[in-house]
Amino acid sequence: MTIYETQSGYNIPVSFNKELDHSKSTIHDKITDNKAPSFSASGLEPMSKGIKNKPRIIGGNAASFTVLSNSDAFLPCEAVGNPQPAITWMQFSSTGNIQWHKLTQETLRRVSVSSEGTLTINDVSVFDRGFYKCIASNPAGADTATVRLQVVAAPPNILEEKRQQLKASLGQNLWLPCTVHGSPQPTVHWVLQDGSVILLDKPTSNKRTTLFKNGTLSLRDVTPAHNGNYECIATSSTGSERRVVTLYVETHQSAPQIRIVSRTGKTIILNCSAHGSPKPEIVWTLPNGTRLNVGAYHGSHHHLNNDGTLVIYNSQKGDSGKYRCGAKNNLGYVENPPPRIFWTLPGGHTLTRPQVLGRYQLVENGTLVVKDTTLNDRGNYVCKAHNDAGEAVLTIPRIKNKEGTKKMVKGHKHVFLKI
Repeated sequence: MTIYETQSGYNIPVSFNKELDHSKSTIHDKITDNKAPSFSASGLEPMSKGIKNKPRIIGGNAASFTVLSNSDAFLPCEAVGNPQPAITWMQFSSTGNIQWHKLTQETLRRVSVSSEGTLTINDVSVFDRGFYKCIASNPAGADTATVRLQVVAAPPNILEEKRQQLKASLGQNLWLPCTVHGSPQPTVHWVLQDGSVILLDKPTSNKRTTLFKNGTLSLRDVTPAHNGNYECIATSSTGSERRVVTLYVETHQSAPQIRIVSRTGKTIILNCSAHGSPKPEIVWTLPNGTRLNVGAYHGSHHHLNNDGTLVIYNSQKGDSGKYRCGAKNNLGYVENPPPRIFWTLPGGHTLTRPQVLGRYQLVENGTLVVKDTTLNDRGNYVCKAHNDAGEAVLTIPRIKNKEGTKKMVKGHKHVFLKI
């Protein structure tokens, strides 16, 4: 049999000449290139107890195995003989003077040989392809068999779950990861819910959608219009794989609003009650932002009673607007309508609801917790409170070691930023 050497390895013809020696039951393969590995299988007398028998490898020669790269290869070599033959594996090399190299765990840590003689090569690559020789030996002699290992590149592999259901809040910023492994390196593109395609090397006109080099798709300020399937497709010359994220944006139902219509000059009464221990104090916020405590007057026609009732005497057109009622004690403060708290981090990410983002946590009461602080956490932290009556913004000063600013020390377990 002639083995042709090519740039990618050795090609073995499908057919080859064989000579059969009936007296010895031995098959000899003709090999015209003496540099190529030899193939032989020797016949054996029936074994008897106490009689030494030359090893015989079961299954013959010239077997070929094809595996995917990054997987494990198993090359069997079962032999019989008396005493039981020892198995040795060698790898053929077309370079250097020594054509066959013995495989051991010392020379190649990814290989092992089982008690049955099977050679295991973990995490194979294209560099592992070629010819491998199994040698079965005992004091009576030896037998050899040569197998060919072919390694083909595997299709791309996406690490994240292939199908994902995702719920988001109105106005939330999302990052949809799509981490891809493969050789050759796969390319990644996303198909959005409206059928449009986002490519890495082709910027999109949609400023609220960004595709990063690591395959992550960013969606900013999501609305119900973003509902639908988002498909990540990884492609290379070896194949393709995809993952589908189904997004549903939840809309916030607004609380009932009390609308009061009054004629000019009439008295208006706005009720607000609260319970708690210690007993909470009622605070009203007027449309112009002024806060009224119990018994306080604003001008001559606003009065807050002890029971939390706000009385507007001789109402005027300028009194029109939204009035907010709040209750506070030394344990906290609540307001109706309740505000939504947003925190914007120094890197630009915004937390829009109670959640955990890495080392950042936004808790129910609006407090932002920064865990395991480092110098990279320096910067401006902006808190925004918003409800139907308006919004307020508070910027925590840049975190650095100066008097009057929030001090952050590297390694502190937690830093709490409260509004």
